[in-house]
Amino acid sequence: MIPPVRQKPICSDFPLGNGPFRIRRESLGICLVLAFLVLTGAARSGMHLTAADDASKTPVLVELFTSEGCSSCPPADALLEKMDALQPIPGTQLIVLSEHVDYWNHDGWTDPFSSASITDRQSAYVRALGLKTPFTPQFLVDGTEELPAHDNEEVIQLLRKAASVPKLPMRLVSVSVEPGNPAIVRGRVESDVSPEKRSSSSSPVLLR
Repeated sequence: MIPPVRQKPICSDFPLGNGPFRIRRESLGICLVLAFLVLTGAARSGMHLTAADDASKTPVLVELFTSEGCSSCPPADALLEKMDALQPIPGTQLIVLSEHVDYWNHDGWTDPFSSASITDRQSAYVRALGLKTPFTPQFLVDGTEELPAHDNEEVIQLLRKAASVPKLPMRLVSVSVEPGNPAIVRGRVESDVSPEKRSSSSSPVLLR
């Protein structure tokens, strides 16, 4: 349901419609959690909604690239928490991800939440979106646009814009670890898109 970025898939790609996909275990946390949240729209921190309410909400992904070694990141971390708690856009479910890069690790100190795969993910976004450089704190919305966190009004406008973009309805049907190779996870995603509107050879969907 997240609009695809024109880049090498960060997790994996698969034909539009019904089909299997494969992802590596180092990306499993982000991919499966995000897939579950996006495809079901059923999670919100500290709040409980009915199934009808969940189904009526438009998901918008907000990613924050951050680090515990970054002195300017705490305000951004707090803003991400507020977005999750307040859900400021009516009719929209903000799905927030706090992603810790590893380039702040130095002199024997390591951010316990950091990952090289997150750093690679951020770099892939920078290349795909034509941004100047990866940095922290850096917000991205729906994998397509950078969020200027210093301007509250612009934040709201960009989130509303993302919510207005049509999302592709999909279902995560099954997930399993490949026998004998725990580094590979197999899953199946289904879509109700009509055959005339899809081309398995030219319309990949990226699972983020």
